[in-house]
This record gives sequence, C-alpha cells and structure tokens, in this order.
Amino acid sequence: MNISMISVSDGVLARGAAIMRVLCESEVAMPISAISRALGMAPSSVHRLLDQLVTVRWVERTTNHQYRVGFEFYRLGSLAASRVKLVELARPLVQQLVSRCDETALFSVRIPNTGQMIFAEQVVSSQPLRYSFHLHEPRSLMWGAAARAILASMPEPEQRDVLARAPVSPTGRKVPAWATWAREAREIRQQGYASSRGHYTDWAFGIAVPVFDVIGVVGALTFVAPEMRVPPVRERTLISALQDAALHLSRSLGAPVDANALSRSQHHVA
Repeated sequence: MNISMISVSDGVLARGAAIMRVLCESEVAMPISAISRALGMAPSSVHRLLDQLVTVRWVERTTNHQYRVGFEFYRLGSLAASRVKLVELARPLVQQLVSRCDETALFSVRIPNTGQMIFAEQVVSSQPLRYSFHLHEPRSLMWGAAARAILASMPEPEQRDVLARAPVSPTGRKVPAWATWAREAREIRQQGYASSRGHYTDWAFGIAVPVFDVIGVVGALTFVAPEMRVPPVRERTLISALQDAALHLSRSLGAPVDANALSRSQHHVA
C-alpha cells in the first residue's frame, strides 16, 4: 500500500475528515501507525479521533486493532448517492412539467428521520406573476402541498412524531389536531395528491403528488401558482400532469405500478 502524505487543516472536524479519506482510499484495514504517517499526525491524536469515529460507527476497529470504514459511513454515503440519482432522474420531469403547464414546478426530497424535506430541484414559470423558492433549506413536513403529500404517505407513528414537533406555519397557521390531520391524510392518500393554500405565502396555491421507491415515499412533485390562476378546470390539468410525472419517476425508482397502493398498505389510520 502506498499512500502519500495528505495535508491536514487545523480543527477536529478537518482532521476527522482526513482520517476518513485515508481509510476510504485504502484497500485494507490500517493500523494507527500507518494512518499517522499518511497524515503527519501524532499517533496519540489519531487514536483519540479514531475512538470518536468508532463511537459513531463511521470507523470499525478490527480484532487486531486495525481500522477500516464502518457500516454507518457506508450507509450515509449510499444514501447521499441515492439522493443525487433521485434528483438527476427528477430534473427532466420538472422541466417537462413547466413546458407543459408553465407554472413553477419543484421536486422535493424527504430527509429521513428528521420530519423535514428540502426542495432539491426547481424550474420557474415564465409568467410575470410567479413564485420561486430557495433550494436545499430544510422545511417541516407539516406545511405546504409537497410536505403534506409526503407526510400523508408515511407510516402513522412517523406522522404523529412530525405533528408533535411541527412549528406553526410561516403565515401563522396552527398545527392541526391528530384527528383532523388523520382525516386529511386519508383523503390525500385516496385521491393521490395534496393541495395547500397560503401555508408559506398568502394567495399561493400548491398542489403535489408523492413519489415512491420500492420501500416507500421519497419525495414529491409540485406546482405552485397564484391562487387566482388555478380555477377548478386548471387544477385538474395540473393534477393530471403531476400524476403522470410522479408515476413515471416512481416506476424508475422501482415502486409498484400503483405506487399509492404502497402508501395505503403502510397505513391503518382511523
């Protein structure tokens, strides 16, 4: 094994990252002495950092006191890679939605185990009056059409947890009681889409359809437009376009043909 010395910045985080890089680039488990030489760090400092990395399972210690990348780091890396693939698959569909309907379209991604989502992709309408959003900012799964399309498709215990932690909406709306939300969630699952009015901005209308992979809900495709521009006939057009795109994306991710059936099978909400 031939690992050249890596320049290491000051700071615990930077040194921990340098250790992870060395281990990722090594084909075999490494003793502390080899990691120390590769980084130009004192063995005692390497040992302390490795102990912390072992605690969070980013690094695994072998029976002969050598070190290699741990399961949790592999899991996080795989998850991040899958999210990149997800956005790449969604991007052309978001563009097609705007070409078809000329309203701002977004693709949101659920952040597992946080009760949050982000807008990961956006194409803005060409119309003079339109909405646009900051990407990659965590948002509660309680507010907005995309959030509610995702939330309604999650298992009931996770929904309850989101409601327990959710803040009021940016426009001051209160979190609904569980019974109220359970009825709305059931309706969302039955009709296959969620809508919202004024959750983030007054007079904004959002409509969203969940996206699934083989395991469950991973995100949503959404239109956002001024409410006055979405009469019932127009709303049906937007829903149809979103459902076509969401079905295509869900199939690409290995979801069942009737992806909403996967969501319904995970629920027994009263």
